[in-house]
Amino acid sequence: MDPLDKICQTIRELVAADARAGNGPSGFSARQAAQSAMRDSFAPRQAYLKQIRIVEVGPDRRIPKHSEEFFRIGTRLYEVHTDALVALDGGPLVRPDAIRLHCRCGAWATEVFFCGYVGCGLGLCRRCVRRLVMPSGQIENLCAAHYQLALDRYNTWEAMDQRGRV
Repeated sequence: MDPLDKICQTIRELVAADARAGNGPSGFSARQAAQSAMRDSFAPRQAYLKQIRIVEVGPDRRIPKHSEEFFRIGTRLYEVHTDALVALDGGPLVRPDAIRLHCRCGAWATEVFFCGYVGCGLGLCRRCVRRLVMPSGQIENLCAAHYQLALDRYNTWEAMDQRGRV
């Protein structure tokens, strides 16, 4: 007798015992129940799932990178791996390891600009950086305070001379 027939026989006996006990039929034939039992017993017992979750950086400044979860439903073991993508303020979705700066304005940035004023070197996001074109044509990245200071001290005559206008 093959295993499917043995399972059918066992299920028939259980159905008959249920009928003698006064319980009604479940709607499955013994053959269907045996096939379902065979599928469950010989099916792969582990499932691997990979997910991507879109998150924002919380007030505690924690950025979840990767999580693994294992749980069981019936005879199956599920393994769920979740990778995170961070939604930046008005920007793209990025991987957590691409974030380079938490700016003074509260924004998280993947691109960092540093204030070029001597002795400052403050890290700035794209929103906070101020760019000043120097008389030589070089572009200086400055923070808001040093940008205003540089504008106050900017020599427009020298800038005009550098451009060739008299």
